[in-house]
Amino acid sequence: MATSRVVSGLSTTNWVQDTPKVLHIDVDTSAAEFKKTPVYVASLYAKSGHWGVIGVSSIITPTAIGFSVYINRWDFSPLALTSAVSGEWRVAWIGIEA
Repeated sequence: MATSRVVSGLSTTNWVQDTPKVLHIDVDTSAAEFKKTPVYVASLYAKSGHWGVIGVSSIITPTAIGFSVYINRWDFSPLALTSAVSGEWRVAWIGIEA
């Protein structure tokens, strides 16, 4: 039976405003030193203001050194970058390399 390696971490707070309703972040996992693209699981970690935000569990363009996530509000109302900054929004992630 093959062994798996599990590493976890937190992203920066460097969110980017894509549209008035969408933010994205590129999550750097290079410190984990994965040899191949792991299976990633992600969640939004924040101090405030993140109620009603969806999309963070949808991993986009996963690689051995990171991935991206795009988020919006469940009702597609405007989502301001200031909410992410003031609430200290981060992506908590787990990478599982088989």
